[in-house]
Amino acid sequence: MLLELYAADSGDRRLSISRLSERTQTALTTTLRWIQALESEGLVERARHRSMDARSSSC
Repeated sequence: MLLELYAADSGDRRLSISRLSERTQTALTTTLRWIQALESEGLVERARHRSMDARSSSC
């Protein structure tokens, strides 16, 4: 998951949580738990995208 986020950042792209879940072949709930853990360690930062609704966020 961290590698996928690194690749996206290197390409100056953002990934939605659902897209990250698809790309890492993990359940959405698992992806959310990992993002929360990585965020608490200061390794990733979540940001809301202007065009997404309140249920969506990106990394």
